[in-house]
Amino acid sequence: MLDIAESLNRLGEASVKNGTGKVFGHNHQQEFTTQFEVDGETKTAWEIIVENTDPRYVTFQLDTFWAADAGATSRASRSTGTASSCSTSRTAT
Repeated sequence: MLDIAESLNRLGEASVKNGTGKVFGHNHQQEFTTQFEVDGETKTAWEIIVENTDPRYVTFQLDTFWAADAGATSRASRSTGTASSCSTSRTAT
């Protein structure tokens, strides 16, 4: 998942520098059903990708249908800043 986050960061940075804007990530069911152990905590692929992308270059559109279909809880959606909105926004640091 870290390689995906790195690719999104790289593509997003190039896109912003070229004036096109941020790269948008979009989920399907498997981003919520695929889980990994990270520092003793179980995290979904979605959480790992969102936590390791730079909000200056990457943003996400949370597909609530696929999230709900996967049984995602509000915890899985919280990392994007919203549990019910179709698009997510994060503050650039």
